[in-house]
Amino acid sequence: MRTTRLVAAIALAATALSLAACGGATKPTAAAATTHPAPSMAAPTTPAAAASTSAGPTLNARGNIVKTLGQEGGWGVVNGQPTVTFVVDAFTPNQPCDNPYAGKPVNGHFLGVHMRMATAPGFDPNQGSFGMSTYFWKFIGSNGVTNTSLTSPGSYSCLKDAENFPTGQLGPGQSYEGTIVLDLPETNGALIFAPGGVSNASGWEWDF
Repeated sequence: MRTTRLVAAIALAATALSLAACGGATKPTAAAATTHPAPSMAAPTTPAAAASTSAGPTLNARGNIVKTLGQEGGWGVVNGQPTVTFVVDAFTPNQPCDNPYAGKPVNGHFLGVHMRMATAPGFDPNQGSFGMSTYFWKFIGSNGVTNTSLTSPGSYSCLKDAENFPTGQLGPGQSYEGTIVLDLPETNGALIFAPGGVSNASGWEWDF
């Protein structure tokens, strides 16, 4: 009888150990299923964010940043933000002149360029002075020739003073808006804005 009980006790203990081993094996499997996917999903986002942050602007064959109407551009950095930002809102081929003393275009057609510009609060005019000038603009027409003389007495006098984009020195933390009138040989082509002192590209370019 004592031998029989001993054998039964050994068998029962072996069964308990076997069940405990099976139950312990299932817990790590369940934990692995819930924790492993999270790192594998998060890992690809880090390189992608770094690539998009470190990559510079895409330049065309002329070394310009291509823009469309309404897209913001800018240059410089002060206190973590661009020193000067700008947006070209509209092109007006054959720009109508509402100044009674306006002259006629010399090159053929007036083009109105309506734009907005803003400076950062930390912008120091003594360190990086900037005032809008029509000499910052270039035009490439159907013949592929770059035109740099886009002003005339008529383009200066086309609009009333209140409608023209300010040409004086820009101040810090301020916004400006107005229209620049250029005198072009054609009503379609590529327009380039290339202000002095910009180092990240030759300029910005629009097709119109």
